[in-house]
Amino acid sequence: MFHAYFRPRLRHPLARLVGGILGLLVVAALFALGVFAIAALVVGAVVLMIVNAFRKPRVGPSASPQGKPEAPREARMEAIDGEFTVISHEPTSQTRR
Repeated sequence: MFHAYFRPRLRHPLARLVGGILGLLVVAALFALGVFAIAALVVGAVVLMIVNAFRKPRVGPSASPQGKPEAPREARMEAIDGEFTVISHEPTSQTRR
């Protein structure tokens, strides 16, 4: 059933050996590429952590008077500030219960 879709195996022993070695080389190259990519990401993360560790605290509207960064805006807000307009005074059928 599947033999019509795939090429037959090589019958010559030397050709099979060369094909196997080429396949192993391709797998080894892909593995090495992945290892180097992961190593580069780890080195980049370590460098970023070191840079952030020695960075001076921010001074400005988003920093507290002591120089320490404040909590995120969503965490320190207690009320929603804004202007609102009433669209309809009568409740609709969807809001009645």
